[in-house]
Amino acid sequence: MEENNNQSPIDDKPTTTPPHSLAASRAYIRYAGMATQMGLLIGGFAYLGVSLDKYFVTKPIFTLIGSLFGVGLSLYMFIKQAFNDK
Repeated sequence: MEENNNQSPIDDKPTTTPPHSLAASRAYIRYAGMATQMGLLIGGFAYLGVSLDKYFVTKPIFTLIGSLFGVGLSLYMFIKQAFNDK
């Protein structure tokens, strides 16, 4: 016959999160936030460039300038944040 010790299989699992997975989660969240920040900066400056091109009725010069400025600024901020974490 089976022994009934009044414990379910769920009770055998630890109730706390191991510290290595918590650190991994924090790193994932930090880098996901940095990637989101990069995307918003590049997209925002590209949108600003498109708007300026429409306003001044120019070829896509402001779009290129805005996009490149957004890429440069986002890379600068990414590198700055990555080196400050150490």
